[in-house]
Formats: sequence, C-alpha cells, structure tokens
Amino acid sequence: MADAEQVTFEPIWGKQLQGRIEALLASEMDDLELRSALEELSRHWGFGGFTWFWGPRLWQRNRVVFRPFILSNFSTWQRLSKTRWKAVKWNGEIGRQLDQWFSDVESTEEVALFRSLLNWQIQSQVGGAGFRISPQATRFRSELVTRFESARSAGERQLVLQRFRYSYWMDEDTAVRMYALDHRCAGFLAANLPIDWWSGEKRALWPRLQSLAQERGDEAFAWSIYRSRVPIPTWQTDVLKICSSVSDPESLVEALEMRHPRCNADLGSTFAEMLSRRGREVLPYVARHLFSAQRGFLFRKGYGAVIDVARKHEWHDLEAALLRASGSQDEFNKAVRALVDSRLSDENVRDRLQLLAGTSREWNFPGLGVAQVHWLNDDVAVSLYRRFPGLVHGPFKPHVQSRRGEALSKFCNTILESGDEEMLDFIASRSVFHLPWMDSKSWKIQIEKLTSYYQELRSTPDVFCIRSISVLAQVPAFSIPDYRRLIRSNALARLLLQRSPRDFLAHPPTLVDLVEAQEIHVMALAYRVLALDDDRARQAAVESLDVLIGALLRPLHRRTRMLAFGALLNAASAGELHASRILVRAREALDLPDQRYPKEALIGLIGKIIHRWPGLRRGTLEIPIVYRDKVA
Repeated sequence: MADAEQVTFEPIWGKQLQGRIEALLASEMDDLELRSALEELSRHWGFGGFTWFWGPRLWQRNRVVFRPFILSNFSTWQRLSKTRWKAVKWNGEIGRQLDQWFSDVESTEEVALFRSLLNWQIQSQVGGAGFRISPQATRFRSELVTRFESARSAGERQLVLQRFRYSYWMDEDTAVRMYALDHRCAGFLAANLPIDWWSGEKRALWPRLQSLAQERGDEAFAWSIYRSRVPIPTWQTDVLKICSSVSDPESLVEALEMRHPRCNADLGSTFAEMLSRRGREVLPYVARHLFSAQRGFLFRKGYGAVIDVARKHEWHDLEAALLRASGSQDEFNKAVRALVDSRLSDENVRDRLQLLAGTSREWNFPGLGVAQVHWLNDDVAVSLYRRFPGLVHGPFKPHVQSRRGEALSKFCNTILESGDEEMLDFIASRSVFHLPWMDSKSWKIQIEKLTSYYQELRSTPDVFCIRSISVLAQVPAFSIPDYRRLIRSNALARLLLQRSPRDFLAHPPTLVDLVEAQEIHVMALAYRVLALDDDRARQAAVESLDVLIGALLRPLHRRTRMLAFGALLNAASAGELHASRILVRAREALDLPDQRYPKEALIGLIGKIIHRWPGLRRGTLEIPIVYRDKVA
C-alpha cells in the first residue's frame, strides 16, 4: 500500500496546500493524531514555506509535542512549483504573526527555535545574505547587547549567549560593553572574534578589550585576543624580540606558541629568521606550524627561506618535514632520487628516506578522513625498489600508487620480473578501479599485463582465490564511483569482480576478508559468492557469520542488502544454532525506521528460516494457518 501511494503521490502547492493545513489545524484531532497527519502532509515540497502559518499555532497548542516537528520542517522559503522559489518576508500580516510567535518563544528558555526566528527576522528586515555582511552583523550585535544588558542574572546572561551562538563577528565596542558587565562571556567573545584569514594587513589589535582582560587577570582571553587580531608585522617584531631576550628554550617555545597568530598568512620568512638566531631551540615551535611556511605557484616564498636554512645547517629532519608538508611533487622525487643515488651508507640513506615517507596533509571529518601523499615517479620508484625493497613494502608503500594519466609501467614490470607477489597484489588493487579510457596508453598496457598475469593463475584455483582476494581486500573505500562503466572498460576489474565468483570458493577461509572489505562493491561480491548454491559457500557463510550478520542492521543499499540476505540464508541452512542467531537480528531489523529497508524481503528471509527450522517459531503469529472448505 505504501508503494502504491508513493507512485501516485502528486504535490500540491500554494492556497490549496494552505487550505489543507488549515483544515487539519481546525479539526478535533488530539495532538498526536494531528502531528501524524501533518507529517504525512509535510511530504509536499511547499509545506515548509508555510512555517509562518502553522508554526505559531502548533507552538501555542503544545510546544512539547510539536517542537521537534517545527524544527525539522522550519523554512523561510516558499516553494511555488518544482522550479520556483520565493523568500518569505517578515512583514505585513505575516510579520505580525511572527512577532507574536517570537515574543512567546523568547519568554521561554527555548534556544534552537529562537535562533531560527532571529536569523529570519534579521535577514528579512535588514536584507542581504550570509552571516558576516555588515548590516546583518550590526543588527545582530545590537540585539545581543540589548538583551545581554537587560538580563537580570548571570543565568539569564548565559541563556542569551546560548541563543546568540551564530557565526557573526563582534566589534570591539560591543565586546568591551559585554565583558565589562560580565567577564564570564569571555569564551563567547573569543569564539566570535573577527579573523582576517587571508589579509594580515587588515588585522588590528583591540587594546581596550585586551587591557580589561589583563586587569581581571584573564591572561588566556587576553592572548586569545592577541592571536586573533595581531597584525603580522607587529607579530614579527614581537617574536624576534622574544628570540633575543628569552634564554631558556622551553620558555621561548611557550612564549612563541602563546603569540602564534590565527591567520593564513605566510610566516616562513619569520620562521627562517628565528632558526638563524636560535637554531634548533625553536624547532619544536616551527615543526608544529610547518603549514604556515607557504609555497606560491611560481615562487617558493616562506617555504623556500625555511628549507634553505635547514639545508645550510644540515637539519635533515626539518628539511624532510618541509618537503613532505609543502614541497612540490618534483622536489619530493628529486630528494628521494638524490638519496637513492648517493654514495652514503645504506643505513644513513635508509634513515633519511624514512624521514621523507608519510602523509603530507590530512583532513578529518566525522566518518570521513582524507590524506594527501606525494607520489613517486616511475623511474624513482624503480630505483628505490632495487636498492631498498623493504622501504617500498613499508613506509613508502603509499607513495608508489599510480596516478591519473601516468602509470608505473616500469615499476610494474620490475616487480613482475622479481616475482614479488605482495607488491604485485598491491599495485593490482590500485589498478582494478581505474578507467583506462580516461588515461594514457601506459595505463592500458599495465592493466593488460596484470590481467594476463591473474588470468594465468586461474589454472591453479587455490592460488588464484587467495591472490584475488588479497587484491580486492586492499581496494580503498569509495574508489568505484561507476561500477558498470568500470566493468566495461577495465579488463582486470571484469576478471576479478564479475567473472570469477565461483572461483573464490576454492579457498573458503579467505572469504571473510572480502566480507570485511572497505569498498562496498567488493563487499557485495562477497555476499554474492556466499549466496551461491554450493556446500562450500554454505560452509564459508557459517565461518563468516560473525561479520556477515552485521548486514542486517548496518546501512546498506537495497541491492547489496538483498545479496546479503542470500548469504545469511545459506548460513542459516547449515544448522539450527546459526539460524537462531540470524533470526534474533532479523527480528530486530524489522523495527528499524528506515523506509528504504526491504522489509518484505526480510520477512521472506525469516519465513524461509522458520520453515526450515520449525522449532524456532515465536508464538502463534509465526505458525502457518491453512484454511479449507467445510466438509459437508
């Protein structure tokens, strides 16, 4: 029934939608029934644009019940059709209703809804878009300081600060008024200090606020103001003076850290001057802020000044860190090649190469991390492998990945000749997800060689199974954006991902590595193999059950989950104990709120299991009922 409604659903707009909303609000439903009806109506795209109409009424009716619904459907834009939008202005009759609602919300301790309404009011009445435009910021500061000064207690002032945690920037006058009234707002002010990230010349100190903080003994806040507002020339003068006056190395580093500016300016020339004056005593500070020694597109800028000092004094650790963090691809390869071709002892060269290996930059987000490394050129990779194969297997392994448009053909031929299976599997794992039609001929040749190599291994099923799983288990996550195009254009992917599912049963214990693979398409292949009608697949599914059973509750695409159901059914057929474990999780999955979860297929899985093992039926609801005609 739900699928039929989804197919025939047609959006309604404008006055018709408003009439439906008004009819529901005027009905005699209780609060929970009304919320359910409104949630159904909110599927229409224009529903959020009538927040000004239904929001105040629901808030006045029962704010405890309707608050989550209001926040999740709150919108300041009215959708007129599939392609037309209009901003809802806070004026006229709409403005009068919103003013009353805003007043009611402000009389409570509500925070999230207050922020949404205040932001709507400011953007609508002042104009413009974005949090840091001057008219909006001025109005924001005016509203903030008015409420902050009229608050009657410290608790009320903290509530004001919670409500005004936007991304607007403060000015010194507002900050001084607030800090003079209640110094406990220092954390709020520090988070909203304006920072000119790209233009160090526009920065200016706030002496009045900084003086107030120092008078109160709040050194942490005073230095926070300094770091956010100090002009770069002023900072350069201050830190160089400290380098001349502070003799203790630990105190020196502490003083430099306390003054390090929050900006994106190039500080490399100042770092170079510090290193020239105090040597390695300032190295802990400089190493912590290497990315502030920037490199330009055409010139080396501050990065060049620091690396010249490092080379002059033979500080190999600093030089390697700079090359890794800010050096260009060519500079990194030249440094590696120079060390590999040098006549220094192997031990010395190995130590210096290990300093160069590793991540250049990292960006970490919730659930996602991205790391950048320098890639070795083909010739450099071959030279490094021939002299130090252990380094290529170890710290330099991330650096020998082929890049778009340039394959490591010579390196691939070298490891093929040497018979290095571990490294060959790694290179294959980086080739199996490439689209050769987008790359040079060298890429196509490399993929053809690897395909021929693994095709020959099929004559020995055990070896082919182990080696293929070794390749696929190393494929990085999110590396196959277009599976169909990849299968059409990449012969290696076609061989390993599409044409060999039954071959993976030659050595079942290794299939668990596929189930735990990072790439979802590789994981789907594992489910497809474990779902085969084969005793080896059923045994492998049982051995992988501890990992496989997680497919019932983890987020998966519908098609992948259906493959997992087949593998779980194979595991359940191997014994009643395994079937019981699967049933427990399958029944829990029935309660998941995910609307895209294939519940009908899940019910089918449960039905097949309890049909095979009748003793696992739970109550009368899972006992089949057979109806027959009454016998006369």
